[in-house]
Amino acid sequence: MLENVGYNYQEFLISPKQFGVPNSRLRYYLLAKLKPSEFTFVTSSKPMESLPQCCQAQYDANDDRFQKLSEFLENPKNIGDQLYLSSEVLGKFGTVLDIVTPSSTNSCCFTKAYGTYVKGTGSVLTEKTEQEIHRAFHQAAEQDETSKGKTLLQLRLRYFSPQEIANLMCFPKSFGFPSFVTMKQKYRLLGNSINVQVVAELLKDCLFT
Repeated sequence: MLENVGYNYQEFLISPKQFGVPNSRLRYYLLAKLKPSEFTFVTSSKPMESLPQCCQAQYDANDDRFQKLSEFLENPKNIGDQLYLSSEVLGKFGTVLDIVTPSSTNSCCFTKAYGTYVKGTGSVLTEKTEQEIHRAFHQAAEQDETSKGKTLLQLRLRYFSPQEIANLMCFPKSFGFPSFVTMKQKYRLLGNSINVQVVAELLKDCLFT
């Protein structure tokens, strides 16, 4: 249809990790220019999985320039108790959690069900070391659900706050929600959002060059 109405276009599959942001969020993007305008790079009939060479340098999986999650976290004093996972939740779902630490350089994609459902909705955070995490799970391996939950409780696992997720989405520091928006609504809105930096790079480097 875009071709029929006179547009040049290019499809992309891009994740913020390609820009050093420690969050996996692969999304589909499409750029279009009304003919006779053309892109400054050679287009492809298939979705590109990286920005063209003319655009910002992107990082690979082993790049030491990746930012750490600690750069996106709130002051621990601002984290409410409601973000910490209960022993009941840990007993049932502890073994399927994606657990990250402030020094991690990746986190799983946050969905709109984050904070409501546990499995597959996004990473959870702990301040504990990798050794402490392994020790706790080794101890819990042979325990029943109730005991397992109590054992894993020592890890102080918590959800990312809405502000922290907004930070990982590269929203500006001035961003905030109206006071009447509930925690659940915040997670749902963020889960339906896209990364601001990825969009900015696509617009800046591909549409306006």
